[in-house]
Amino acid sequence: MKTTASTGAVFVMLAALLTLAETACSEPPLGPTPPPPPPPPLPPASLTIEDLSIVALEGPCSYFYSEEHRCFRPSFILRETGGASGATVQNAWLEGPDGAEPGLIGGPACPHNTKIRVPPGGTSDIFHRAAGGDGYCHIWGDLPNRTERRQLELIIEFTDDDGGRRAFRTIVDVP
Repeated sequence: MKTTASTGAVFVMLAALLTLAETACSEPPLGPTPPPPPPPPLPPASLTIEDLSIVALEGPCSYFYSEEHRCFRPSFILRETGGASGATVQNAWLEGPDGAEPGLIGGPACPHNTKIRVPPGGTSDIFHRAAGGDGYCHIWGDLPNRTERRQLELIIEFTDDDGGRRAFRTIVDVP
């Protein structure tokens, strides 16, 4: 078979076109690539308490009252039950009925406004450890002896890992 100059030119052009097509298909597109979508927000943290007990002492525990009081310290374990987001306790207190003053966080290793972290699906026993031990926090609340309703409300304010602020509240019967 005899090859002519025009046939050779066709082969050269076909080879060039195939090379251009291969290069065009393998290069990334021109222009900026869009950023990846943001991760979905975590489900909010959820707290519950376990192993609750109440210690009662004769007061006064507060400087707000001159009359006799009974003081109460709850002991409990905090559990994060959502499992996807941790919870950081911002504040915790006992609040009494009839305008009784709240008792705030205290203890040798837990000054007011200490942040206490409960990991996702985990627990914290910071309010359950032996009184006076290292790393212990306590919450005191008090009631005037004349108070008929023997309940306090335990309130725990916390933020989850996405910054959402929430509160856990439960009524505590006291002796």
